[in-house]
Amino acid sequence: MALGLLLVTTTVRCAAESLPLYEALFERHSVSERTGITPEGLAHVGREVQAYFASSSDDPLSVEVEVHGVPRTLFNENEVSHMADVKALFLRVYRVQWMSAVLLVMLTVAAAWRLHTGAYPVIASWLRRGAALTGAVILALGLLSVVAFRQVFIVFHYIGFPQGNWVFDPRTEYLVQVFPFGFWRDITLLIGAFILLGAAVLWGAGGALRMYGSRSRPPAQESPELTCLRIYQNEPEARLAEGLLHDAGIRSVVRPELGGYGVWGQNPLTPHGLWVLRTNEDEARALLEETC
Repeated sequence: MALGLLLVTTTVRCAAESLPLYEALFERHSVSERTGITPEGLAHVGREVQAYFASSSDDPLSVEVEVHGVPRTLFNENEVSHMADVKALFLRVYRVQWMSAVLLVMLTVAAAWRLHTGAYPVIASWLRRGAALTGAVILALGLLSVVAFRQVFIVFHYIGFPQGNWVFDPRTEYLVQVFPFGFWRDITLLIGAFILLGAAVLWGAGGALRMYGSRSRPPAQESPELTCLRIYQNEPEARLAEGLLHDAGIRSVVRPELGGYGVWGQNPLTPHGLWVLRTNEDEARALLEETC
């Protein structure tokens, strides 16, 4: 879940802070011709909006730009109020991004410290499951957006802005002229596409890490020198015992007892066996009986 949230929020933030993306979408939707604002003026609007979102100040948004050659304040009081609500929503997105990143770093460090080389398959499983979950959710939302984006857009605004100040007159209010409906449709689909690309990269990284981890550990099912010391109800319990043996200098390996790796990776909730070298079997059993 944290991996998916980090991927989504990071992609949204990159899109929100990308001025070249704004300029490309302004050009694609002929915003300059529709509003009478030059492309340079639109770039200025984009920079001002991005600076407003990035600012910690409570000052309202104020954008001065030439419209048909006449300088004016672009957004009225209702539009400025809505942008304040948008900024608050972005700040929540950024907080989720940092919280997800910190949680992932803490879990990774804890897994590496506690499981040592046994952390490779665990982290690989996190990567693959997080990528699969994120990809499935974004793909479903993306397909829904393709066939009914207007309805999705309206529902999002009802949820994100329950105060209701998000309806504007496209004939007189510039917020929806500078950022038309097509702008939001295209940027939403681009964000979805980049999230899916990121999920695919994470899935591949998880597979590569799992392969690397398997090379660094002895394959229990292929080694006649290994014996199954004990079957645990789940992987965390087996990993705990593995860590105790490691601290005592006894090498061991944990493997699932019910099947192997499927599309979701290794399932940590199924029984896992703890395997040791036959020469260390008695010492390992005595240590586990003493400490557990």
